[in-house]
Amino acid sequence: MFHVSLDVTRHEEIVEPWRAAFEGLPITKMALPFPFSNRYLLSCKSPGEGRAPVAIVVAGLETSYLYQTGAVLPASFDAECVPAVRLALEYITACEGPLWKRIRGAGYSYSYGLSADFESGLMVCTLFKATNVVAAYGEARNVVRELVSGGTSAISDVALQAARSSLSFEIVSSRDNAFSAAREHLDDSLRGLGSDYQKCLLKKVQHVTKEELLTVLSRYVMPSFEAPHNRLVIVTGTTFVSDICTGFKEFGISLVQTEPDAYFNH
Repeated sequence: MFHVSLDVTRHEEIVEPWRAAFEGLPITKMALPFPFSNRYLLSCKSPGEGRAPVAIVVAGLETSYLYQTGAVLPASFDAECVPAVRLALEYITACEGPLWKRIRGAGYSYSYGLSADFESGLMVCTLFKATNVVAAYGEARNVVRELVSGGTSAISDVALQAARSSLSFEIVSSRDNAFSAAREHLDDSLRGLGSDYQKCLLKKVQHVTKEELLTVLSRYVMPSFEAPHNRLVIVTGTTFVSDICTGFKEFGISLVQTEPDAYFNH
């Protein structure tokens, strides 16, 4: 018994050679279309509808965890904004960068993250082991706003070049051996991207300007922190939940306090 992974849009085209080579081989067809993109896992409701932002209380936790998604990005890997968005996120999340200094450096959270999922069109913000999740979240919002309001002068040339180099290495290292190159090529094929996608992306990253960085920060990153566009879950301890709920009201976010059983069985 063996399994073949293939492009579901070319099912018959790929199956026929197998049928010719292995006469009498039973080939099981998929009963239902396979959800080959995690876009199918998204709710069909608009971002502002559905579950309210919640604070899940877990007794015994001494720190807090935050996960936020904002449906603000184009759900496409070859959208024009991809190079600028990826470089902007690399710039603000870099070690010793703006978020590092204002969040981890201040002791608000052990770890943080801000990433773009172009398959689902989501901007994702995470805080891990936060000792002060309200302050950490507030600083993340403020960093983006201050960069946008400060204009090009707020973006350091040295830090931008470092971010460009770091992102370039990330793109190149994803194909640093034969196996990873084959895997990336398969991924690109399933995403409907050309064989030269990574090469073109690498070139585009080198030419992203400060103005483009500010544009994507304003158009995509800032809105992901605005209540109408995002969905947010915080997991925290019993002793912190009241202060957290109060603190997030300053951001226009009204958290609904709940417990794991009630939340996941809802």
